Amino acid sequence: MGDNIARYLKDQDYTVAALFDINATIANELAFEIGATAYTTPAVATFEQNTKLIEMSKCELDKSGIAELTFKGRSA
Repeated sequence: MGDNIARYLKDQDYTVAALFDINATIANELAFEIGATAYTTPAVATFEQNTKLIEMSKCELDKSGIAELTFKGRSA
């Protein structure tokens, strides 16, 4: 996702936990700005974001799980 999307999601109180950018400087600056962590590969960023979802008890990423993440206040 682009940096503006990450900022917007953070402003809307969504959790942005993991970031990746081919340019590590950009990723690190954005991560510092929004309180996320920048990773060196997309695979690691994806793994860490999934780990965060499991910690938030949203590990069942079926349609209902996606709806929980997309629409605030909705639960399975």
